Amino acid sequence: VGAFALVVLAEKKGKRFSIKLNTELKAHQREELILRSLGRHPTIARYYGSWSNSSLQAIRMSYIEGTPLLDILMKNPLTEGEAHRLFRQLAIGMQHAHETCRVAHRDLTAENLIISPDRTRLWIIDWGMGIECSEFETHSLACGSPDYAAPEIYQQKPYRGPELDIWSMGVILYGMV
Repeated sequence: VGAFALVVLAEKKGKRFSIKLNTELKAHQREELILRSLGRHPTIARYYGSWSNSSLQAIRMSYIEGTPLLDILMKNPLTEGEAHRLFRQLAIGMQHAHETCRVAHRDLTAENLIISPDRTRLWIIDWGMGIECSEFETHSLACGSPDYAAPEIYQQKPYRGPELDIWSMGVILYGMV
């Protein structure tokens, strides 16, 4: 459950999906655009479509069986090898987002990283604060989680987007080791 949305499990013809239900139309439209832009990537939940009515919007994504990284870190620290493997996947996923798709997440947290039950795979979820970015456009919206926020947010400086994610990745790596 996030600030604007609820994620539920759905099953159709034996296949499981995550359905993100949202009451904020603009947030729904932004996330759908971002998910479409990201395409298929092994570290990003796959987008399958969306639908809406006058009061509720829904996005259908692949169901990811696993545990948020934060829950793992609170109970069972990662080994150095696990941290290395998982952080590498995070870096590859964010490189895809930033360089190939020109997308910034803006809310990378240990809660928004799902780890497989065997602790070998990582998926980046919740692109609801995501934006398309370019080297010529800056943004000023303060968003994301305060514990992971880049200095640009606190200093109220304009930003492009990827630098916020890179800062958050540093915070995540610190927590992993």
